[in-house]
This record gives sequence, structure tokens and C-alpha cells, in this order.
Amino acid sequence: ENGEQYYPTANYPETFKQFSTSTKTAYYLAGAFLYNYERPKSPNADDRGNRAEKWLAYLQQYVGTETNPDEHPNSDPDIAYNNADWQGDNRPLTTSEIQHNAKIVWKFFREHGWSRNAICAILANMERLCLVNPYKMEEYYPEAGSFYEDYGRYPAFGLVQWSPFHKFSDWAGD
Repeated sequence: ENGEQYYPTANYPETFKQFSTSTKTAYYLAGAFLYNYERPKSPNADDRGNRAEKWLAYLQQYVGTETNPDEHPNSDPDIAYNNADWQGDNRPLTTSEIQHNAKIVWKFFREHGWSRNAICAILANMERLCLVNPYKMEEYYPEAGSFYEDYGRYPAFGLVQWSPFHKFSDWAGD
């Protein structure tokens, strides 16, 4: 299992594997991810559950429902998830760019066996952290060095705002 950052809690006892394949509501799973992965200081965290439900409603236009997966009137089957298809850079994205990137996230995780509701929980987290922008640097700083000079630490970066981003970029090789 993950062992790095996701830890089951009393309120959300699912392991990471159980979370990723769960059919519990998107609302519930957004809370599970928030409290088991991010572990916020405030117990009254934001509305990620509502955001997850919103993503589920939006994406069902393209992928149908769990009970009728072939019902997808606005199907967009050509969306791939390679880097060339991500939209955006280190700036706020438009709604259509956010939605495009969300479809890439959806396709990637579905192909890796994740449930619809778990994906929407992750999307709610990505929306809250970076508006589903894989290129976002914390506070939209132009580059890491200036952020470090201002804050004394390296900024978070990417879809789940890896912090400090240089640990991820060193590991990824770029």
C-alpha cells in the first residue's frame, strides 16, 4: 500500500487500495482522501465532497452512469493522457481547460482500475489545490528560486501540489 502519506483513520478506515476501488459516494470518498491523505489542521475543511459530486455529474455526460455506462451522449473517446494533451501552464486555467484536464485524469485512473467515485474525489482535491492544472506552481510564482527567497522553502507543484516540488522533480528526472 501507499505507506508514504495515505493513512486510514477512525472516521475513514479504508486503506488506499480500498479507497481507490470503493463504490461509496464521491462525497464520502472526498472526505476520506482529504483526512487520510492531506490531514488538514481544521476539522471543518472545505467543500470537497460537494466538488466531488459536481465532477461526477459533469463526467457522467461523457461516460454514462455506473448502471448504464454505455449511455454517454457527449462521448470524447479520443482523449489520451500523455503530457502533450495536458492544457495550461503556470497560470489560472479556463473552465474548458480544467474540464479537458479532468477528462485526462478520469481516463488514466479508470484504466488503472479506480472507481468513478474515487476518481471524482481525487478531482475534487486537484480542483481545490490547483484547478486541475499539472503545471501550477504554488502561488503562480514564475520559478522556484524566487519562491524560496520569499518564503524560505520550495513551492508546491503540479496536480496534487507536491511539496517541496524539487523532491518530486528530482525523483522524476525533470
